[in-house]
Amino acid sequence: MQLPSSFELKALMRHSSEPCISLYMPINQSTDNVQQTVGRYRQLVQEVEHRVRLQEIPTIQREHLLKPLEALLDDEQFWQQREGGLAIFRSADMFRAYFLPTQLKEQMLIASHFYLKPLLPMFTYNSLFYILSLSYTMDRLFEGTRHTIREIPLPVRIPEYFMDIVSTHQPERQIQFHNMPANERYSVLLPDTAEEIDSTRKYLLHYLQQVDMGLHQILRIEKAPLILAGVDHLFPLYHQANSYPYLLPQGISGTPDQLGLDVLHQKSWHLAAPHHQQAQQNARTKYLEFKGTRLTTNNMQEIVPAAYHGHIDTLFIAANGEQWGTFDEASNTVQIHKTAKWDDDELLDRTAAQTMLHDGTVYALDAHQIPDGEQIVAILKV
Repeated sequence: MQLPSSFELKALMRHSSEPCISLYMPINQSTDNVQQTVGRYRQLVQEVEHRVRLQEIPTIQREHLLKPLEALLDDEQFWQQREGGLAIFRSADMFRAYFLPTQLKEQMLIASHFYLKPLLPMFTYNSLFYILSLSYTMDRLFEGTRHTIREIPLPVRIPEYFMDIVSTHQPERQIQFHNMPANERYSVLLPDTAEEIDSTRKYLLHYLQQVDMGLHQILRIEKAPLILAGVDHLFPLYHQANSYPYLLPQGISGTPDQLGLDVLHQKSWHLAAPHHQQAQQNARTKYLEFKGTRLTTNNMQEIVPAAYHGHIDTLFIAANGEQWGTFDEASNTVQIHKTAKWDDDELLDRTAAQTMLHDGTVYALDAHQIPDGEQIVAILKV
């Protein structure tokens, strides 16, 4: 169990059912008080059961809904996580449990959508990036955040390795390549003459173009930075082949497979963090520059419909703020309540989710970092 990927997060955002159960609880425990943590979780499950009973859900459906939540109570291996936070999402046809790298306050919400705002600081300005590890023997794609790194399967349209391209025109090199030890295979690819230099460059560029086209399937709507890792002479060629607009100019030099995931993650975050910080500052400057014009708003009555209709370019929300109410898509009207009512949504959460699902950028920040000191402000699309 770990932090959801950005793709999983968006799947959770799209999910709509009645009811959707969202549970969050902190974990800060030693071996001596695991049962205390389990006991608190048991109380949350009992509270969920009480709430779904009040919704008059039929017994069979209620038991189906609660079964995976209750099963965790007896799963000793599950509770070996010692610190951080736990997030659980359950509907009639979905169950997800994630251990998080940071502690979150305890919350339980039952609504028509999952409550995901507590996760957003891990996926916004200080977090998401991608790493493309290039080598002659295997290319790999990783998704990273400030706290985590994971491998993402590459599309089948990407050749398995560079020799797939070379062997089409130089089959003798393919035979040499497979008959040599892995640490010597690079020598097969080294050109000996000026003509071979041009020829190998052509094959390399064609290969990297295939990689770029394959990545487009995954990254076509993303805005997170992409970082290259590999031998230096591949970097300028990949920049020539690249069509992803958020490829960083700097890369991680060396043989990626020999670095190890921890080192790769550390070096990548070192490159990604300044990019995220600068992007946030640029967005803040843009908001203040256009403040008072039709391109910006801090009015919740305007922001919520704009998010649902895909009109928000950039959204700033207070990560620890709450704004309860409802949005009627048919009439395009927002009702705001001082305290949560039975069928309310947390509107900051829903607005952030809709902004991200429509390819907008969301910054979930501490309240004092929001321009104008508001809970929510937006830059609208032109």
